[in-house]
Amino acid sequence: HFVRAAAILRSLAAALTCGSGHVPAAVAKLRKDVTQQRSKMKVLREELTRLRADELLAKARVSGGQQVVAVWDGYGMDMLQQIASRICREEGMVACLAGVGDDTLDVVIASHEGSSFDCGTFMKRLTSLSKGRGGGRATMAQGSFPIQTDWAQLVRTALEHGS
Repeated sequence: HFVRAAAILRSLAAALTCGSGHVPAAVAKLRKDVTQQRSKMKVLREELTRLRADELLAKARVSGGQQVVAVWDGYGMDMLQQIASRICREEGMVACLAGVGDDTLDVVIASHEGSSFDCGTFMKRLTSLSKGRGGGRATMAQGSFPIQTDWAQLVRTALEHGS
């Protein structure tokens, strides 16, 4: 065991570019750096969420619409939900957001709390029109669709079939 442990320690020291005796300190520094980067990432994600929601709301105000549709690369369900929640703080707003993942299109549909728009029902309509899966309640629904789905077109088609 000692020979193997010594080999592992030497390997770690080489990877961390330090002496064997400094491995614990190097690992502690890496942990601290990761914690700091996570904090910075959280702040940046919150700012991006706010900016994306504000951008979509501004476009809706200009066009006079109450439904926003958007697709972004790499946005996961959590990020989509945060953006949708910000948008739907405004009365009458409905957000139909999608994030392109590795092999699926993750989607979130959200509406203002007092809205007559039923997100769960709308998600059922979307999944009936395409090969998606999903569900939800009146104010928030989520699902996933094949990566090649034209999200904006699918939402338009579903809206034409009634909301």
